[in-house]
Amino acid sequence: MKLSTMLALDLFRGVEVVAGKEHVDNQVAWINLMEILDSFEQLQPGEFLISTGYGLKDDPASAREILSQLVSHRIAGLALQPGYYIDEIPPAFVEAAEHYGLPLIRLPAKLTFGKITKALFNAIGALPSDEAEGAPLSHRQSARHLSRILLENFIDDLLDRKDTASYSDMCVRAGSLGFRLDLPYQAGVVRFPSAEGRPHSLEKQAPLLESLTEDASFFQAAHWRLRDSCFTVLFSTTAKDVKKVFAEGFSRLFPVPNSAPECLMGLGYPSGKLEDIPRSYEEARIAADLGKHLCRPDIVTAFRDVEALHLLRACRNREELRRFCDRTVSPLADYDRANRTPLRETLKIYLRSLNKIRASQELFIHRQTLVYRLHKIEEITGRALENPDDRLILELGLAAESLLGAPPRQGEAAKHPPEID
Repeated sequence: MKLSTMLALDLFRGVEVVAGKEHVDNQVAWINLMEILDSFEQLQPGEFLISTGYGLKDDPASAREILSQLVSHRIAGLALQPGYYIDEIPPAFVEAAEHYGLPLIRLPAKLTFGKITKALFNAIGALPSDEAEGAPLSHRQSARHLSRILLENFIDDLLDRKDTASYSDMCVRAGSLGFRLDLPYQAGVVRFPSAEGRPHSLEKQAPLLESLTEDASFFQAAHWRLRDSCFTVLFSTTAKDVKKVFAEGFSRLFPVPNSAPECLMGLGYPSGKLEDIPRSYEEARIAADLGKHLCRPDIVTAFRDVEALHLLRACRNREELRRFCDRTVSPLADYDRANRTPLRETLKIYLRSLNKIRASQELFIHRQTLVYRLHKIEEITGRALENPDDRLILELGLAAESLLGAPPRQGEAAKHPPEID
């Protein structure tokens, strides 16, 4: 297929050929994706190369070096997509492409790689196949790489609800990419608080996390993605206690006794339909975020553990939450400050287990001392710790304090009641 014929597809409406226009009749034999233009050994003649242009700079020498290598491999054309890593195609790159006569295409940011490659493979004749007889090894490797990227893009579109196709078309797309539709999926989100904002330091964790779902007796499918400074996993499992499975796995991978966990995981509810997976993903994100506010924090938090806290956070007016705290746990903090007592911390530790022996051991106090403190807490708050409803109110009060964090500056609330992050 000629490059000009390919660019005439409806998908490419609005694209711009910014250089090498006189060579748009080059024959396209294959599609290739390359995020960073720095390794060209696997390129084959006639390939149409698509890239985000990661790391490109407006440097004439560097541009000519890259373009000369691409031309030496006789590729059919190069498409760059600004918006991810570069704001615009560097002028030096356009000039070098024109110099070498290589068609350079500017892709709009709205096009996903998944849509581009799927449409192009369909136009060429078929999606790539690992089993294509007689295909060169480099093409078979490229097929595997592209199939993986197509699947990753499908998952991204699915989680972000960006696929505007019909449900039946989504199912066709999923099936063509090896995404099993006969399984119920559940979403998980894993955060590494110390590494957020540093994607390169997070990438090294990917093989470790993927090893958590390698056991085929538990996991029928698992797809891991690094996105938004955290890892997302879509999985289907036969395990009855999936929290326990992941918690035990994390304890093996990141053993940090008597210390804050290196990572935190949130789990959404299982979803039986493809269209319900984004909901499970959103629940997992919420669980990963709110787990630290619980009186009983753990490495793995399910959305069901934080549903009440999620509803509490829906009250986005800080002053309303502060009034709730004033009616529940703030009197304990006031009493502690005035009398140098640890009643608030005692309540928090007791609520973790509702076990007096365990709580007294954790606080390093006699059981009778704990009983006295609990009676004092009931007296100050007017809540009975034997009453499940009162315990829930006190636990939510502690969670509300955690959500509030640092108090606003004096006078800020009266002018503009701030929202909770």
